[in-house]
Amino acid sequence: MTARVAVITGGANGIGRATCLNFAAKGDKVVVTDFNEEMGRETVDQITANGGVAIYVKTDVSKQEDVELLINKAVETYGRLDIVFNNAGIGAGGMILDQDMEGYYKTIGVNQHGVAFGIMAAGRKMKELGNKGVIINTASVFGYLAPMGLLPIRRLKAL
Repeated sequence: MTARVAVITGGANGIGRATCLNFAAKGDKVVVTDFNEEMGRETVDQITANGGVAIYVKTDVSKQEDVELLINKAVETYGRLDIVFNNAGIGAGGMILDQDMEGYYKTIGVNQHGVAFGIMAAGRKMKELGNKGVIINTASVFGYLAPMGLLPIRRLKAL
């Protein structure tokens, strides 16, 4: 069986890193992408130290051209594209009334536009290549709840 190629945004830590490690452990070739270069490269190092195959591509998913370049780099490197996991997400924290518009636009850019850019770029490339791939989009609990400021742990326990 040919190894699948998986592109994972937000792969520098948390769910993204765990997903990168999981795909690599199953024999997939992984494209780790994040804006945090040091931590993204750490994810690649963990994968390769365990015999996996991975590259790092620094990407700001809030920029459509970055996402297009990411998808093209994955195909240029591995010759195919099977899985795209739109996982990158950020949060400004604090009360909405205290936020500035720059932080608001950055959060919307990453959390909403970044997912849309990933779907469009990956979908177009998969169609161009003639393969049926999988596009996965994820959100944190904040995708379902509208918390006031940062969601306290005690409130999570009450749900």
